[in-house]
Amino acid sequence: YTRIEWLEVTGWPGGSDDGVLIDADLALLTYMIVHDGGDGDSDGFRLKENNGNWTATVRNSIAYNMGRACFHAENWQGTATLVWNLENVTAYNCGGGTNSSRTGGISASQVAGSTTIINATNVLSVGNIDGDGDGDADFNVGGSGTPSWGSSSFNISTDTTAPGAGSQTGRLAANQFVNIT
Repeated sequence: YTRIEWLEVTGWPGGSDDGVLIDADLALLTYMIVHDGGDGDSDGFRLKENNGNWTATVRNSIAYNMGRACFHAENWQGTATLVWNLENVTAYNCGGGTNSSRTGGISASQVAGSTTIINATNVLSVGNIDGDGDGDADFNVGGSGTPSWGSSSFNISTDTTAPGAGSQTGRLAANQFVNIT
């Protein structure tokens, strides 16, 4: 039952640190900006499951200019269920880090036997880097027993990966923002 609001996280040192590490059940993060931090192994927001079944929500927040992923869900418990609700978030110019399988705008990874569900609604994920070259820079899921997109709708991506009904693909970042600098 953690709640964090109205926080900007920027410019932290490297060393594989994440801007916001969510390591708890029932977390709600709203109105946050996470950008320009860490190194090639840093995520903006990372939901990491360690014990049991967890749900977290990030709403009305922005992550950009990250070395690895803007938003990453990581489920390494063989029997756990991890649910991440991303609502009205923006992921821009993330990826290209040293762990290429979990780079880009929105990403998820898991081990066999675990379940990871990302519910993405009104997510703008554009201009991100596809670290492993498999065409999923903006919405990237991988690992054993591939994570699912759950209830997703009205998302936008530069590539063809925006999940859900009403989603749009092939949208250039320069056409989605007033100014990208």
